[in-house]
Amino acid sequence: MISIIIPIYNSATFLDACLDSVLKQTYTNFEVVCVDDGSTDSSLRICDNYASRDKRIRIFHKNNGGVSSARNFGISVSKGELLCFVDSDDVINSHYLESLHNALHINTDISICGWSRTSDTKADDPKPSETIQRKEFVSNIFKPKQWPLIVCMLMRREIIISNSILFDENIFWGEDSEFFLHYLSCCAGDVGITTYIGYVYRNHTKSAMNNLSFRSLTAVDAAYKSEKWLSQVDGVNATSFYHIQGTIAKLLYLSMTSNNIEIFNEIHSRYDVRGAMRDLLKSNDFKKKLFSLTYLSLGPSLLFKVSSCFK
Repeated sequence: MISIIIPIYNSATFLDACLDSVLKQTYTNFEVVCVDDGSTDSSLRICDNYASRDKRIRIFHKNNGGVSSARNFGISVSKGELLCFVDSDDVINSHYLESLHNALHINTDISICGWSRTSDTKADDPKPSETIQRKEFVSNIFKPKQWPLIVCMLMRREIIISNSILFDENIFWGEDSEFFLHYLSCCAGDVGITTYIGYVYRNHTKSAMNNLSFRSLTAVDAAYKSEKWLSQVDGVNATSFYHIQGTIAKLLYLSMTSNNIEIFNEIHSRYDVRGAMRDLLKSNDFKKKLFSLTYLSLGPSLLFKVSSCFK
């Protein structure tokens, strides 16, 4: 059985569409673990309404602790041998579970599907899957547009529980990636990949990814932990991905595009930004190399002023 864990917080606007998409799955051996994380809107009532109509839906209510806390709670009460995560403001296409399940073979410990920002009716046909060795998979995920979303994965619960893998509740950006890489470092099997577009990610204005704050800087903490997990994958040189440096560069870029001088200055006070930019000159990512070269050429103050002229 698959446990679909859905953390919910004030998601009433999107929740019906999310749960409707879950109940339309072609693969039907699943439970839905809805974790209401202290919602103050009608989210809990909506969940109760769906649970009264389908016994596969289980509802849990807890005090607000954030999405990581809700996901960890969901893991602890789940009953399935396999786990996946769906966000309450997104939807899944009808063969999402079927495609992920078909891609998870005996010798694989995780399967991954594709995602889109728009619902695509042409994605309704399941696609064939392929198996990739773990080392090869890790070597490719840092390439542009290759990073998988945690909500596009099917994982084995036994691996999560036996290795005490949890979402870090003190990290607010990048906690998904850190969890995924921790899991991957504990796997012995390969990775199953399907090109089926199973997940529809709706990046609305209230999304956490659209709200830069000082808590966003915990993404660097996640990058340090992620590098630790990467180093435990045999044959992988974790430092060669420049993940930590790339995370600092991304936060710098976001602080400039949002004209947030406070975050921009805080990044410089916490981290060796110039050192990170020098390291990125050795990266194979052209955009990161160009950004770091521009930073080192103009300097932080002039770079921020120039970027503000294009708002």
